[in-house]
Amino acid sequence: GDDPVNGDASGIHGSVKKLFDDLKKSSNAKQLTVGAVSGFATGYLAAKFGKIVATAIGGSLLLIQIAKYNGYIDIDWKKFNDDVKVAKAKIDKNKSKVPQLVENISQFASENVVLAGGFASGLLLGFATA
Repeated sequence: GDDPVNGDASGIHGSVKKLFDDLKKSSNAKQLTVGAVSGFATGYLAAKFGKIVATAIGGSLLLIQIAKYNGYIDIDWKKFNDDVKVAKAKIDKNKSKVPQLVENISQFASENVVLAGGFASGLLLGFATA
């Protein structure tokens, strides 16, 4: 059967591949524009989302500390440390995938210099304007 994610050209992977193949054949101006617009959107949304997440986490930590200080909650530090060890083990297990991801991104960027350059520029502008 067809795999909608990794399958043939009708799947998501195939559609994205076709989009990039078509984009490679486009003019440098179009590649630069598509790269810059998608980079800007990514940078802007990442910066906005990052600020929201940082505010939520920071506010939560502050409230937890106030509640702990006032005796409303008691933190089980042993359980907390055990959970941190489990999370660290999961991260360590998956970090071997990072070099391959970096290699794939590097290869894509070297094969699509104009698109990648536009994306990087747009990404930085998106971060700056958020």
